[in-house]
Amino acid sequence: TMLTSGTGCGKTTFVKEFIYNILRTTEHHIGLVSLEESTSETVRGFLSLDLNKRVGLPGVDSTVEEEKAAFDRVLGTGRVQLLDHAGSVQDASLVDKLEFLALTGCRFIVLDHITVAVSESINENVNAAIDSLMSSLLKIVKRHDVHITVISHLRKVGGGAKSFEAGGKIEMDDLKGSGSLKQISSQVIALSRDLSADSALERNTVRVNVLKDRYTGATGHAGSYIFNETTGRLEEAMAPELADFKKED
Repeated sequence: TMLTSGTGCGKTTFVKEFIYNILRTTEHHIGLVSLEESTSETVRGFLSLDLNKRVGLPGVDSTVEEEKAAFDRVLGTGRVQLLDHAGSVQDASLVDKLEFLALTGCRFIVLDHITVAVSESINENVNAAIDSLMSSLLKIVKRHDVHITVISHLRKVGGGAKSFEAGGKIEMDDLKGSGSLKQISSQVIALSRDLSADSALERNTVRVNVLKDRYTGATGHAGSYIFNETTGRLEEAMAPELADFKKED
């Protein structure tokens, strides 16, 4: 599954909620390779989800006992593996580590994100590096029957079009890099958000759109979430454009 959005529009937060939900509702093991944040930042994010408060921010108080209890509930079970990989895929080490996660029982694997993973590719042939990595990910999925979520950045908007950070419409061709990002992925999901909206509610509303689903063919709006600035959680919301339809229904 390919997940994308504009810069700062909530990809990492959305994925953490996804992982946290799996931990709460299943017995599956999860592997997370985050190339943009340190392991300590990742851990702090999961503690915040469990405690419903943004641990580490000024003015947010939490005791050592609270954080220890949250750690034990979320990460202390041994069901989450966090790998700190700061390199590129030119030496195949990233692919090896992803396969290691699958071999050690991780049913769900998250790569956050592919743009950084190939940023130091040999001869600066980024598209070729993406093609190779996407092919390797597909082989891992087929070989080990696991689910891999990959986060991708978007291309810059040109021609004076509305930026993605201002709520601009996202298409599959906007994925940054090779066409294999959309071709190999079974699903492509886009998160849209207007970071500069006048309304705080609008600024914090994330709309989910399915751009591709190989298995069902279903595409379109797939729900909306509001980022709660106090708890740091995503709360399900109704998109404004569906409110009238719901009333009529």
